[in-house]
Amino acid sequence: MNVAERVRKLLALANDKNSPAEAEAAALAAQRLMVKYGIEPTTEESKVIHEFSTISSGRYWRFRLAAIIAPAFRCRSAIAGTRPVFFGSAMDVEVVIEVHKHLFSVGDRYARAAVREYKREHPHRRTIGAYNMFIDGFLSGINSRLSEQSKALMVIVPDEVNEYVDSRTRTVKTSIGRRSSMSPLALNDGSARRLYSQGHDRGRQAICHRLD
Repeated sequence: MNVAERVRKLLALANDKNSPAEAEAAALAAQRLMVKYGIEPTTEESKVIHEFSTISSGRYWRFRLAAIIAPAFRCRSAIAGTRPVFFGSAMDVEVVIEVHKHLFSVGDRYARAAVREYKREHPHRRTIGAYNMFIDGFLSGINSRLSEQSKALMVIVPDEVNEYVDSRTRTVKTSIGRRSSMSPLALNDGSARRLYSQGHDRGRQAICHRLD
């Protein structure tokens, strides 16, 4: 079984658990799998390529997520039309696309749940920005955990990937912003901070997974 297939099975198992902690743990485990078993890829797996994410619609944060996870999997990302595009070795790109799809699905599900809870607590308020505030925290949590592990595993984007990107990204967008924030009222009473903290905790917590 190749690395990408192992990752797909790992992510499917985490999705069945229906837990954001499991989702991040799966992403961390996927990164460790990539490093552990991807030391000597085949010639075809080593070939630097670019490929689009399977997420082509929905929330704008799909691009921000791509930018966060790409370096953790020895890849680069950019925006091309409605989809993030990943650059890296064939093996690494296959893995990061699976992780991107999984984390986007989990983050979206739990952000929607957080908005519903916010609406129950504040039935007379508009919920504009609540989803994005949660996602800001979720992405921050994912980023911190993946960054820590990337440093520990000494994961870097190979020079050949950077050269490939530099020669092909003159017409694609690489800068990624964020969308609407919470209302001043929600910011003042701490609701926005609580949503952010909740999202961060969801993204930060991880359950250890054995890889063997």
